[in-house]
Amino acid sequence: MTSVANLSGVYQPLVGVTLSGTTQTVVYMAPNKTIVVKSVTICNPTGGAVTAKLFWKKGSTSRMIFVGSIAANSTQIVTEPAFPLAQGETIEAIGVASVEVTVSTVMNVPNR
Repeated sequence: MTSVANLSGVYQPLVGVTLSGTTQTVVYMAPNKTIVVKSVTICNPTGGAVTAKLFWKKGSTSRMIFVGSIAANSTQIVTEPAFPLAQGETIEAIGVASVEVTVSTVMNVPNR
């Protein structure tokens, strides 16, 4: 099933983090209520497949939004669904050291 989101807004600078281990790590924190996560890119530069997990976290509540095996020396782009983040909410990741996670966001511009 595919969903289509018509996102009007201004792309924000990419935010990237290189994971340092297997603990849940903040890769993006929403600065305000108008941010929509458009995609998350997970890059595995290691010589073996890794399991990567992404989480949406609000306060102390953490929900897994993606889990997948990323092949050696390859990239997985998670594009669905696009979803808003309220101020202080985070996207967090678990992988292994050297895995790179990059978040692409859009700042909504209200229709006039």
